Amino acid sequence: MHLDGARLLNALLYTGDDIKTFSKSFNTISFCFSKGMGCPIGSVLLGTAEDMQFAKSIRKMLGGGTRQTGILAACMQVSLEDWEEKLLIDNENCKYFGEQLNSSIEGVSCDMTYVHTNMLNFTLDPEITNNKKKSLQHN
Repeated sequence: MHLDGARLLNALLYTGDDIKTFSKSFNTISFCFSKGMGCPIGSVLLGTAEDMQFAKSIRKMLGGGTRQTGILAACMQVSLEDWEEKLLIDNENCKYFGEQLNSSIEGVSCDMTYVHTNMLNFTLDPEITNNKKKSLQHN
């Protein structure tokens, strides 16, 4: 079983769960270093040597390749130096953004009950989208 861990570290900071305990049910886990961690690009895939060999063969079949790996690895290494601080700020920025949506834009509503990490959901008043459709039809 694979875990797409693009935002896993954000969630673990919120819950306080241990990554080893949380991830023991998965064969492979991917981590993204460009979502809130300051790396311009880059993800890693974790798993057994056998899983990594299989992943490499799939990547090759799909035409994927890696170039400039040294530069990417250096960026990832730097992002790991203060990842907790960066992701805590990332989570707080999301809360701030949700609060600003609620207070600044009429017809946009964000339920802050569920904003714990760097993800939020918002709804638009249907009247907003209906008005937009009407104005497009008249132009």
